[in-house]
Amino acid sequence: MKMEGATKKILYYSLDEMMTSAKLKALKTISLDQEKAGKLQDWMQKYQIKWVIQDSQEFPWKFSQTVRSPYIVYGMGNWDLLQSKVLWIVWPRAISHYADQVMEGLFQKLSSCHVVTVSGLARGVDQKCHVLSLQYGIPTIAILGGGLRYYLKRSEKKLISQIVEAGGLVLSEFPLDFQPTTWSFPQRNRIIAGLSDVVFVPEAKEGSGSLITVDFALQMKKEVMVAPNPLFSLNGWGTNQLIADKKVTMLHDFDQIISCFPLKTDKYLQTNLNESILTEQEKILLTLVQENTTREFSSWRSEFFTDFWVLLSELTILEMKGLIGQSSPGIYFVK
Repeated sequence: MKMEGATKKILYYSLDEMMTSAKLKALKTISLDQEKAGKLQDWMQKYQIKWVIQDSQEFPWKFSQTVRSPYIVYGMGNWDLLQSKVLWIVWPRAISHYADQVMEGLFQKLSSCHVVTVSGLARGVDQKCHVLSLQYGIPTIAILGGGLRYYLKRSEKKLISQIVEAGGLVLSEFPLDFQPTTWSFPQRNRIIAGLSDVVFVPEAKEGSGSLITVDFALQMKKEVMVAPNPLFSLNGWGTNQLIADKKVTMLHDFDQIISCFPLKTDKYLQTNLNESILTEQEKILLTLVQENTTREFSSWRSEFFTDFWVLLSELTILEMKGLIGQSSPGIYFVK
């Protein structure tokens, strides 16, 4: 079995989960197990896994702009997404009810745009970005912290298949069987940052890893937007401090993010969010706002909103959706 030099390199790298790109570059000669290489090629063909190498003409330009540009990248799915404008949503490990609402509202609006989301497929919050993208028909890219074959043997296989079938893309720079480590996830994040055009943070605790990620994105001159958080929310102290330090753009309306991406031509998708896709609780709140346009919101709490902070969070979400505004502090009106 004769192989081109690049193919030989890829297969050699793929078969050794401890191999690094630096070691591969330093090799003078490559001795390849032909039987194992043949089986690996069959496996890659079965899952339609393609690869690019740094010194090839097919190497995407966005990878070239990445800090410590990856030497080899494997992928499943639509590589053309790398030419699109990309939104990276930096999630904390666990999100509050408020951040969950922010994300639901944001994705409802994003469905009107030509946008691609990117995240890391980690269990929990990262996966939610991909799931919401699938739910709202938004192409999504998953960047793995380990090898593709490692993930395809695990529970993540189902979500990977869904992403690819929906026109998305799954990428990894690690050997196919590489098991994620504590250092591989930060390494993965530099690729996510390199692919991203806009970064959004719904909330972040003081001193959290999300803030480290934001600093990394700012160093790369990325547009970073954060959602303001309730004053007494510990989950939002980090993002509120970013706003106070004037390091980022404070999101006061989802249209700020929408304006970063080209709109779709479908007339329906270009219209503002309408009541038909609001939750029942949001519809009730809109009615209450309409009936109390001259009263401060804390004075008209109903049986539906007995908790002051829940009510404030709901009002903030509707304001970010562009459905209500404030005529004066605490006094709302329907737009």
